[in-house]
Amino acid sequence: MVSGGSYCQGAYGTLQNSRKFFFTHRQCFLNQHQISCRSSMVFLMISCKWRIIILGSIIALLLASPVLGAVQWTHNGDYITDDQQLVEESQDARSLPAEAPEGVTSSGIIDPDKNTYWLNLSPAQSGAIGNFGVLGTTNLPPGTNLSLCVYSTVFHPTPRHYDWSHEQAEGQGKVFRSGNHTLFSGSTNTSLLYPGEYYFFVSTTDSKEEASVSETIDLIPVIPTTPGRMHSINWSQLHIPTLHSFNSIKPVVNNEWRIVERVRSYPGDVTYGSVIYCAWDGICRVYDRDGIQYHAAYDGMSITEVPNNSCISYNNNVLTVYRDSCNDNIILTKIYEHMWDWE
Repeated sequence: MVSGGSYCQGAYGTLQNSRKFFFTHRQCFLNQHQISCRSSMVFLMISCKWRIIILGSIIALLLASPVLGAVQWTHNGDYITDDQQLVEESQDARSLPAEAPEGVTSSGIIDPDKNTYWLNLSPAQSGAIGNFGVLGTTNLPPGTNLSLCVYSTVFHPTPRHYDWSHEQAEGQGKVFRSGNHTLFSGSTNTSLLYPGEYYFFVSTTDSKEEASVSETIDLIPVIPTTPGRMHSINWSQLHIPTLHSFNSIKPVVNNEWRIVERVRSYPGDVTYGSVIYCAWDGICRVYDRDGIQYHAAYDGMSITEVPNNSCISYNNNVLTVYRDSCNDNIILTKIYEHMWDWE
């Protein structure tokens, strides 16, 4: 985990604590293109005999249930689950308090009559991945040091040793005078982050002068104009229609995909038989069962909800989701041609 200011560490701690919601569920992770699973279990304060019986029952249940738990499969920021409700409950559990702590205010709850410090962040809804800058007003003394913290809104369980460098970043800022105004500015290096939706926090580093402000931002990639490194795809082995793309469909930030049978209610909904082609340029274009494009999103941090009891297979950079069992009833094909710089 990246070290930094106390506020960022607190945010990371909240994220870590929320993972406790997954303690009775199988967690599967991709390692060298092989799916491996582990389970965390709660040991009750009971006799050794009953503890062994309960543990044996749980192990038998896990072995008998190949599709049990929240996260079934992961790949470079793409998380597949058949239990989105559990994921959402865990994400809600890590949310910051609705009321700011004493002495801490943010934009939207500034009270000039109270002897408190505040930070007012200029709107920053999106920015290109690279060096994310911030500017705002404040009543903090000039020279006050600030901590900047960015982390993904996509919640997912992780193995014990996990590289957060593509989902979290930190930076520094400072308060200064400009004419009759007191401003603050700072920057965060986001060059290693996946594209997607992120929480952005600015806070003081000195407990004697406390203030903080938060915002939700979108980090979008710079689209390359010429092909670079990419994953190889054996197109002749794919059971998909001819794909017809439309430049008029512009990509958006999409942190949640959901496979639906017929009617799409949200931009991230994909209908049965769809093909998601994450091309070399980092754009995931979505096609219906006839090969007609109807959506596009940046390849980045996301979680995909599949129907319960779905069968998932991954071979040669292609993810295939089957309905009910691993047969010919394919409800989603996702092609990973795009390759990250750090792969």
